[in-house]
Amino acid sequence: MKARFSPVVLSVALSFFAYFSQVAFACKELDKLAPDSITSLSSIEKLKQKMMASEPDVCKPYLDDLDIVKVKYIGFDEKEYTGIIIIHRELSQDILEIFQTLFKYQFPIGNIHPSGSKSNTTIAYNCRAVTNQAAMLSQHSYGRAIDINPLINPYVKDEQVIPKEGTPYIDRNQDYKGMITRESLVYELFVRRGWDWGGDWYDVGDYQHFEKRANGEKRNPFGYD
Repeated sequence: MKARFSPVVLSVALSFFAYFSQVAFACKELDKLAPDSITSLSSIEKLKQKMMASEPDVCKPYLDDLDIVKVKYIGFDEKEYTGIIIIHRELSQDILEIFQTLFKYQFPIGNIHPSGSKSNTTIAYNCRAVTNQAAMLSQHSYGRAIDINPLINPYVKDEQVIPKEGTPYIDRNQDYKGMITRESLVYELFVRRGWDWGGDWYDVGDYQHFEKRANGEKRNPFGYD
């Protein structure tokens, strides 16, 4: 699925959204959800209204496709937490099962929150452009991608590292806590369900990123046209 827009218009719209996203997700109804649950985003009227008011117009058509998955996870401090993952409804069961297994085996996760306000926040739905492709919506905008422990698993392309704080972790031959590799449990859980890992691409190392596109579509592993 490719959606192209004016880079200027899309950039302004997404900057506006980044400012308001934390307000939209500061919703008490999310706190009331039980762990290990899946809830349609549209069923939480207050949240839906806030997102309709704050989202860029380019992403509003996809809101009705989203589910809220509340998961349990183990932090880097070895304590138990709960977090909210907003994901496409076709993928919500995958996400619930994967994070139940990660919790069982105590795979550490820095933070899970739908606003993605911290550098090591695990986040799925996020209305934004593809990195370095300003006119194209990311799969995150459709709720079809998730980034896990982005600080430990940064996006790396040539000299570019996102987030910059992830620079100490670009050596993928090291064994970092919370790291994703082809030998890791995280990789196995996603790939066996048909997801693609950004660490398998040739033009970029997007080590935090898993995606599962609509209708079996695949990103060209050698890059965009």
